[in-house]
Amino acid sequence: MRDDGALFPPGPPARAGTDSEETTITNHTTIDITHTVSADAKYLVVRIGWGASTTRTVTGVNWDQAGTPQAMQERRDASSAPGTTSGVSIYILALPTVKTGVIRITFSGTCYASYARATNLRDVALAGGEIAGAIDAEAHSVSNSNRTTAATAALVMPEAAAVLAVAAWASIATSFTPDAGLTEIKDVQAINGGDGTVTVFMGDRFQTERGSFTPGVTAAHSAAGSLAAIAVRGNS
Repeated sequence: MRDDGALFPPGPPARAGTDSEETTITNHTTIDITHTVSADAKYLVVRIGWGASTTRTVTGVNWDQAGTPQAMQERRDASSAPGTTSGVSIYILALPTVKTGVIRITFSGTCYASYARATNLRDVALAGGEIAGAIDAEAHSVSNSNRTTAATAALVMPEAAAVLAVAAWASIATSFTPDAGLTEIKDVQAINGGDGTVTVFMGDRFQTERGSFTPGVTAAHSAAGSLAAIAVRGNS
């Protein structure tokens, strides 16, 4: 029995609707993703991986940019040190406006290549119309040396959760191998923007029990890399 008296523990959140994505391989300071938030979506998650000639960060992400913009909240970022040039970030928004619209991602400066993915989640812990501790855990790590295994960080989850991870390598990684039970949903190899190359990985895990695990990926090429992950609590 759960602490709140329920007979069964909640299951993890589930996808709602369809993911949307955008790859940009020319110099840019913003990315736009056309996305549909479905009627059953309670949470919008945007994951971003990029490469640049110097360290960049994401300065803001808005949902419904062309309508009534809703600012998304940064939960995790992992930007490699100067000279390694890759970075990742995760943004979330509770109770996004239901519609088809544009997600606008803005960087601190020019990037030569990037990949971003938007995911709707349903069955997320809500109370009084607001997220009630829906983020169970979050972690990020950076490897500024040439290696094939991303630095990893443990997530400890008191309930079932959906884990969403993103990693980026500042080089050509011919493939990624997910660790710790992640299921690969996208492996964007050799995004070449002319000034350099970055490889981006995104993976999910829908954890049905409480516990902990350490997400990570192994690349088939040594380079500097970054990884970020969050765990979102379910209420089903």
